[in-house]
Amino acid sequence: MIAAALALSVAVAAAPAPGRLAACTSAGKELFAQRRLPEAEAKFRECVASWPEDAGAHVSLAGVLMTLKKFDQAAQEFTDALEKIDPNSPLAAYCHSRLGDIAVKKGKLDEAEDRYRRAAAIDPREVNSIIGLGRCSEIKKDWFPAAENYRRALALEPGNEMAKQGLRRVEPTVMSDAEILSELKFRRALVSDASELSPEAKLLFKDIRRAEEYGGVNYLAKRLRALPPDYTVEKDTGTPTYRLMFSYAGYLVYRNYISSDAVRFFEKKGIKLKDVVKLRAKNGALVFDPKEGGRLSSDGLEVYYYAMLGRKEYILPSEPLPPALWEKLSESDKLEVEMKRDKYMEISESEYLWLCRATNCAEETFTEKLDMRIREIMLGDGKKRKRYFIDTTGMRKDMGALASHIYRYRSGDTDTSGSGSTGFFGLGGSPKQKLCDKYGGISDAIEQ
Repeated sequence: MIAAALALSVAVAAAPAPGRLAACTSAGKELFAQRRLPEAEAKFRECVASWPEDAGAHVSLAGVLMTLKKFDQAAQEFTDALEKIDPNSPLAAYCHSRLGDIAVKKGKLDEAEDRYRRAAAIDPREVNSIIGLGRCSEIKKDWFPAAENYRRALALEPGNEMAKQGLRRVEPTVMSDAEILSELKFRRALVSDASELSPEAKLLFKDIRRAEEYGGVNYLAKRLRALPPDYTVEKDTGTPTYRLMFSYAGYLVYRNYISSDAVRFFEKKGIKLKDVVKLRAKNGALVFDPKEGGRLSSDGLEVYYYAMLGRKEYILPSEPLPPALWEKLSESDKLEVEMKRDKYMEISESEYLWLCRATNCAEETFTEKLDMRIREIMLGDGKKRKRYFIDTTGMRKDMGALASHIYRYRSGDTDTSGSGSTGFFGLGGSPKQKLCDKYGGISDAIEQ
């Protein structure tokens, strides 16, 4: 981007003094290409001092100052250039776009959006400004405009990595449950006739997307030297290019490889294996999930990614979870940490309603006798929502029966008559009579 602008500015600069000015800016450009930035800055300052009315010299200097992170000085040079050029020229669009970048770095999002819009109005193909609008919306958590602008940028430049990464970040947030369900089927992660998105399936979707965001497909391709065809699928993104994505089979293989690499990475940092498996992310979640065979958890993948960049985002077993961090967690996050800690499994509302019919149990019986936890949380729109969790470690017959019912339901057996069936995971089969009597309390036979 900066190099292209330097070339553009040299062309603008050549008009008033094609000899000495062009030689000055060309010398600055050569120094910039060699990454001799302080010298490039000095040379372009010389050009600006000798030809103060030349917009190209100001833009060239601004580009070097941006690279040196001297943002206030760069902003002044871009502003000076705007006063000297056609306000509807491509160079004017570029100046507005870069002023938008500077405003974002200073946290002035409204100013940044104004600059990006002005740039796009002048030159609708000014991709940096369109990506900038997407980034501003993303920072504001305004996900739909963010996704729209990243898609616009990709329609203009299908290979633009910033737009690709931006769309990958925000797309899961703007997708409906039906779209997520469809994508999981496309990835062969769910059977083709699945009609409902469970909480576990939604988490799986987010985990796969996060793996791809961190370069998972390229990682696996390098690890295996060649990707088997059944490890990936290609998605039509609505832009001129297709997106190569994990199939469910490819994602499982990736998780195995990346988890093994992560263990070795932390061991090389001097952490003993017994402590590696107890590492926690700074939100309290385990880096390696024991319920997934010790593979990296979703939070663990992020921890490992940053650790490779030299950032310590994990907590050693010898380090306590900071109280301040716990207080910063949202109500929903605290609930998830609490339930994972106590080995509770979340069930969906439709699964809960089916469980009511299959067992005859009243809500009070579930919570008071069967150790189900029902929590009401506040959503972002001010509405309340109930979340349902069942114990997966209880040894009592009736507690185990709740998990048995849910595993049976998820395997496709939705019968609510109370007839017997084979149990799953050693938790026992479903009872031959309903768990609760017609009044909603535990059946006498079960109590005995």
